[in-house]
Amino acid sequence: SVLLPQYRGHGVGHAFFDHRETRAREFGANAACFAAVIRPDDHPARPAGYQPLDAFWRKRGYAPMPGFVTELAWKEHGEAEESPKPMQYWLRRW
Repeated sequence: SVLLPQYRGHGVGHAFFDHRETRAREFGANAACFAAVIRPDDHPARPAGYQPLDAFWRKRGYAPMPGFVTELAWKEHGEAEESPKPMQYWLRRW
Protein backbone atom coordinates (compact mmCIF):
# COMPACT_ATOMS: atom_id res chain seq x y z
CA SER A 1 0.00 0.00 0.00
CA VAL A 2 1.28 3.45 -0.91
CA LEU A 3 -0.11 6.86 -0.04
CA LEU A 4 0.36 9.82 -2.33
CA PRO A 5 2.33 12.61 -0.62
CA GLN A 6 -0.68 14.91 -0.22
CA TYR A 7 -2.46 12.28 1.90
CA ARG A 8 0.44 11.53 4.26
CA GLY A 9 0.39 12.86 7.80
CA HIS A 10 -3.42 13.07 7.98
CA GLY A 11 -4.14 9.77 9.74
CA VAL A 12 -4.98 7.80 6.59
CA GLY A 13 -2.24 5.23 7.23
CA HIS A 14 -3.39 4.70 10.82
CA ALA A 15 -7.01 4.38 9.71
CA PHE A 16 -5.99 1.82 7.09
CA PHE A 17 -4.14 -0.30 9.66
CA ASP A 18 -6.91 0.16 12.26
CA HIS A 19 -9.51 -1.15 9.82
CA ARG A 20 -7.43 -4.17 8.78
CA GLU A 21 -6.56 -5.05 12.38
CA THR A 22 -10.17 -4.67 13.53
CA ARG A 23 -11.38 -6.99 10.77
CA ALA A 24 -8.66 -9.52 11.64
CA ARG A 25 -9.78 -9.50 15.29
CA GLU A 26 -13.41 -9.94 14.22
CA PHE A 27 -12.34 -13.13 12.45
CA GLY A 28 -10.56 -14.37 15.57
CA ALA A 29 -6.98 -13.53 14.61
CA ASN A 30 -4.53 -12.86 17.43
CA ALA A 31 -1.89 -11.28 15.20
CA ALA A 32 -1.33 -9.39 11.97
CA CYS A 33 1.52 -9.77 9.53
CA PHE A 34 2.66 -8.06 6.35
CA ALA A 35 5.69 -8.12 4.07
CA ALA A 36 7.55 -4.96 3.07
CA VAL A 37 10.04 -4.67 0.24
CA ILE A 38 13.67 -4.36 1.33
CA ARG A 39 15.54 -1.65 -0.54
CA PRO A 40 18.94 -0.07 0.10
CA ASP A 41 18.87 3.62 1.06
CA ASP A 42 20.23 4.61 -2.35
CA HIS A 43 17.86 2.45 -4.43
CA PRO A 44 16.79 4.30 -7.61
CA ALA A 45 13.11 3.33 -7.09
CA ARG A 46 12.97 5.34 -3.86
CA PRO A 47 11.33 8.69 -4.54
CA ALA A 48 12.94 11.97 -3.56
CA GLY A 49 12.25 12.74 0.09
CA TYR A 50 11.42 9.12 0.91
CA GLN A 51 10.79 8.49 4.60
CA PRO A 52 11.16 4.87 5.76
CA LEU A 53 8.02 3.49 7.40
CA ASP A 54 9.82 1.38 10.01
CA ALA A 55 9.10 3.91 12.80
CA PHE A 56 5.40 4.07 11.83
CA TRP A 57 5.11 0.28 11.90
CA ARG A 58 7.01 -0.01 15.20
CA LYS A 59 4.72 2.60 16.84
CA ARG A 60 1.80 0.39 15.86
CA GLY A 61 3.42 -2.58 17.61
CA TYR A 62 4.92 -4.36 14.60
CA ALA A 63 8.43 -5.80 14.57
CA PRO A 64 10.43 -7.42 11.80
CA MET A 65 10.52 -11.20 12.04
CA PRO A 66 14.20 -12.22 11.98
CA GLY A 67 14.86 -14.74 9.23
CA PHE A 68 11.40 -14.35 7.67
CA VAL A 69 12.28 -12.97 4.25
CA THR A 70 10.75 -14.02 0.96
CA GLU A 71 11.02 -12.91 -2.64
CA LEU A 72 8.25 -11.64 -4.85
CA ALA A 73 8.79 -10.88 -8.53
CA TRP A 74 7.32 -7.87 -10.29
CA LYS A 75 8.26 -5.48 -13.03
CA GLU A 76 9.55 -2.18 -11.66
CA HIS A 77 9.12 1.02 -13.61
CA GLY A 78 11.99 1.04 -16.11
CA GLU A 79 12.65 -2.71 -15.96
CA ALA A 80 12.35 -4.78 -19.13
CA GLU A 81 10.98 -7.77 -17.22
CA GLU A 82 10.04 -8.98 -13.77
CA SER A 83 12.78 -9.52 -11.22
CA PRO A 84 12.64 -10.92 -7.67
CA LYS A 85 12.53 -8.41 -4.80
CA PRO A 86 13.29 -9.35 -1.16
CA MET A 87 10.40 -8.84 1.26
CA GLN A 88 10.75 -8.67 5.06
CA TYR A 89 7.85 -9.94 7.17
CA TRP A 90 6.64 -7.80 10.09
CA LEU A 91 4.39 -9.14 12.89
CA ARG A 92 2.14 -7.70 15.58
CA ARG A 93 0.46 -9.85 18.21
CA TRP A 94 -2.40 -8.71 20.43
